[in-house]
Amino acid sequence: MTAVAGSDGCAVIDTGYGPRVDEIKSGITRALSQAPNWLINTHWHFGHTDGNHAFVADGARIVAHTKCRIRFSHDQYVHSLEWSVPASPRIAWPTITIDGASAIDVGLETVQLLPQSASHTDGDLAVFLSSSNVLVMGDLFTNGGYPVIDEFSGGSLRGMIDALERLIPLVNADTVVVPAHGQVADRHALILFRDMLQTIENRILSRIKAQLTLPEIFESSPTAEFDPTWGQGYVTGAHFVRMVLAGLDLSEGSTTGK
Repeated sequence: MTAVAGSDGCAVIDTGYGPRVDEIKSGITRALSQAPNWLINTHWHFGHTDGNHAFVADGARIVAHTKCRIRFSHDQYVHSLEWSVPASPRIAWPTITIDGASAIDVGLETVQLLPQSASHTDGDLAVFLSSSNVLVMGDLFTNGGYPVIDEFSGGSLRGMIDALERLIPLVNADTVVVPAHGQVADRHALILFRDMLQTIENRILSRIKAQLTLPEIFESSPTAEFDPTWGQGYVTGAHFVRMVLAGLDLSEGSTTGK
């Protein structure tokens, strides 16, 4: 999560996982001595939004992608991750939703909200702090690991790559890039991540073109080269390939994301 100081209250980007919410709130108070006026959800997953209700109780207003609110309001099941997530209580739903680029002026910084088309989910947004030169990516970027691709929520590898292609031009050599997971990064690390995803996509599409079946593609280990670097965390190479294949639309010869 990221907190942005304002002239009268701060903006908070994501809230973290439930057991750590009190710790996160205390950390914000110590660092900024400000209460949150705004809470921005980068997407619906509980590891980023478990604390929504607690921040709302303190007076924050939640802003998110329109489709993020839809996900909050219905039970969710992510097959590739075996996640069964009940609908959130209404207090935790975003009250302000956006479909296009928007901004919040917190007095000391303009918080630029950049909704994306379906990528990690169908309700992702990135946040750019132009004065501070900071890009907060949410789960659109995992530094040093394979990302989760939530195919149940409309996510796909092609969508992830497209989002990165839109966001990389915002970043220069001095930009601080904040991933959802891993160390704070820079433009070089973001490009390495994009290139890794692009290479894996190309390998999978070439196998599809060669008419390999999905089990054959999986057994061919298209991530093998990258696994020692990117596959040592929560998402292994095998798990990542399963998510990528689950997110492909192979109807009528299509090889795009769903």
